[in-house]
Amino acid sequence: MTAEEWQRVRELLEAALELPLEDRASFLDQACAAEPELRSQVDSLLACEDVESFLEDPPEGRLALSAGTRLGTYEILAPIGAGGMGEVYRARDTKLGREVAIKVMAEAFAENKEHLRRFEREARLLASLNHPNIATLHGFEQSGDVHFLVMELVVGETLGKRLVRGPIPVDEALCNPRKV
Repeated sequence: MTAEEWQRVRELLEAALELPLEDRASFLDQACAAEPELRSQVDSLLACEDVESFLEDPPEGRLALSAGTRLGTYEILAPIGAGGMGEVYRARDTKLGREVAIKVMAEAFAENKEHLRRFEREARLLASLNHPNIATLHGFEQSGDVHFLVMELVVGETLGKRLVRGPIPVDEALCNPRKV
């Protein structure tokens, strides 16, 4: 996808998100009438549960755990970011002596059984994937009332920051193993 195509997808996505849910399909029918591939791209992003958080930076002040907090055998070291349904932290696996990323289900969603099922589905999906550009899932855990994913810690630029520079070339997205 070229930079111009990506920009068009983004503009249509943002315009669709400003509309009430029931008006989006007719808007996109008209805006993408001669471009079915464009419509498909926008529809796939709209299908994401938290597409607005994909376009924005994580909200400030939302991270609830502080350095030194323990979740089972994991010790929180520092916040990494937040968005969608979770908050992500750098942590130390005290059992294996390695640093990991911990994604904690956001407190606002923790009491909702449907959100918990979606969080578990995310864990199962991640566990089924094996690709150099996707963090490895080490576990789906619970400590008290806190549900969290334990993942490989990947140091580097966030996807959001990378996309600011433009679309990711296909060969980079599919074949270029990350370097930690």
